Amino acid sequence: MNKAINKYLTQYAESEVELLVDFPAKCSFEHVVVIPAYKESDAFVKRFIQSDLSNKNALLVLVINQPTTELNSEMQNALHQSVLSLGEKIWHQEILSLVKVTRCETHILLVDRFSNNESTHTVGDDYHRHSA
Repeated sequence: MNKAINKYLTQYAESEVELLVDFPAKCSFEHVVVIPAYKESDAFVKRFIQSDLSNKNALLVLVINQPTTELNSEMQNALHQSVLSLGEKIWHQEILSLVKVTRCETHILLVDRFSNNESTHTVGDDYHRHSA
């Protein structure tokens, strides 16, 4: 990887970026949308995969969050399971799962920040840690 890109990712990227080392090389995307979610239904995901963007080689990065103070992960788990049921899981690495959605040109990269609540943090924590 390019030295400048490595330096940028080291300083500003979320810690999960290190898990992408063996991300499928055949997967590339024209559009990327990142959505953090906490206590959300799957309705917004279903709207996304019915949108025009879903047929334009899109990647939805869905970060399912849960604060460490929250012990009930029922809604986060339901969202996670719903997304897994939308297609085929084609890649997995620790808390990351890549799902190829059936009947469209969309992939969803699930970031599970709720299952192991002790190490969970929300989107942006790495930014605040690096910029402090």
